[in-house]
Amino acid sequence: MMKIVRNKSTKVVQYLFNDADDVILTSSEMCGLKLAVDINSNTHELISDITAPEKFCGNTMMWDNGDWTIINIPAFNSFFTSLKESMQHSF
Repeated sequence: MMKIVRNKSTKVVQYLFNDADDVILTSSEMCGLKLAVDINSNTHELISDITAPEKFCGNTMMWDNGDWTIINIPAFNSFFTSLKESMQHSF
């Protein structure tokens, strides 16, 4: 299972982590595997025991009550196109 860091008001997911990963939200920052001073417990929430989507790209997807929705299809598609191209050029 996974855990997500999600914006409380928009439900947009910024990060997806393994449940075992150390991630902490404080009133001033997110720390652990990633450090982010613009993400904190006032604006975001950490939710555990999430089933990951088949593909994930931060800030392009929303998670609400177990349902994943792509909210920025062009950015989502662009991310995976770029990833595929970079993998082809690395060999």
